[in-house]
Amino acid sequence: MLLAFQIKNFGGLSHTFSFFADRSNDAFSDHLIKITQNTFSGSFIPTAAFKLPSQAAENFFAALSFLRQLIMADSANLKHENCVPFLRHIQGQAEFSLVFRIFGTLYLYNLSLTQNKIVTESLYTNLDFNPQKPFAAEHGTYIFQRAEQNFPILNVHKDFYEYIKNTEAHACVLSLFKEKNEHTADLRAGHTWFRKELFDFHEQNFLDFMAERGNAEQGMQLLNGMTIQANELLPYLSPKQLQQFGKIKNKKFTVHCSTHKIFLQTQSDTNNAITTDFECSAEFLQKFLSCMHALKNEKYRLFILQNITDTAKGIFSLLLIKAFLTDRHDCFNQIFFSSSDDRLFTSAPLRKEELFYAKDPFTRETVPYIS
Repeated sequence: MLLAFQIKNFGGLSHTFSFFADRSNDAFSDHLIKITQNTFSGSFIPTAAFKLPSQAAENFFAALSFLRQLIMADSANLKHENCVPFLRHIQGQAEFSLVFRIFGTLYLYNLSLTQNKIVTESLYTNLDFNPQKPFAAEHGTYIFQRAEQNFPILNVHKDFYEYIKNTEAHACVLSLFKEKNEHTADLRAGHTWFRKELFDFHEQNFLDFMAERGNAEQGMQLLNGMTIQANELLPYLSPKQLQQFGKIKNKKFTVHCSTHKIFLQTQSDTNNAITTDFECSAEFLQKFLSCMHALKNEKYRLFILQNITDTAKGIFSLLLIKAFLTDRHDCFNQIFFSSSDDRLFTSAPLRKEELFYAKDPFTRETVPYIS
């Protein structure tokens, strides 16, 4: 999971993102990620929603994609074909800092670079995390510190001193430690987070990929019986459906699933069932249900779903997010997504700090529910 992310001079974006939950906000507190780490105890948001169109939001996701490729691609470096498309975003010297959690341990990774070389790089662990100063490392244990034209400062086995010292100027130290070695547990953990915990779908259909990792029957179990409030459903109804249903704003609907459609049902004041259908192909529904199960079941991933409503259109994105946010016991997974569909921001069960809007460059706003 990602606790905090700082970006400087990348695509015009310089901003600090904290995913620490506001203690004064008790809305949807049951879906927060709760962590007790050393002397720190706090809660973090499992979802971050970025409103499009926004160049700043696109650069936020591009920064994560770039760092992932720079760390995990085979023989990764700034000249690698997977990294070159991102270099145009680097203005002078770009800087990144991430606080992430893997294997129950917090890490701080810092990186500064130009389009041609790595300037500084460092990795810390055993952090005494402070939400007000998330990137402070004075109480942490350094794993390595690397500066341009300087010998590295290492806290790893001496056999790796020359190995790290001779890292190419356009390659990251952290990119070297894919393989398991008894002396490099923390270095490998840092590499593993980018390679295995950060799932980025900027060039891939997340529905196709995640459906292969899930089970449609279990996805159906997640969906069947889910409750959706009328104010969540209203934005997705056609004018004809709205006229048919009349005044339903205080009602609750239950979600049900068949082989080729999802339908929602409630009871009217006269005890006649009110039902609305959302049809789709059987193939799409199977993928959707399998993907829903996989996203829910993989409890330690960070899923980057850009333009989520391009893949799961209309109410399907809402149902995907709602299923992900239910029954969050012992879940440390997160979904960061973007969308230009206003309905997902006005009706989804998201907290104030889970909504990101591009205003110089980002602010968090509360969007009133449609009633």
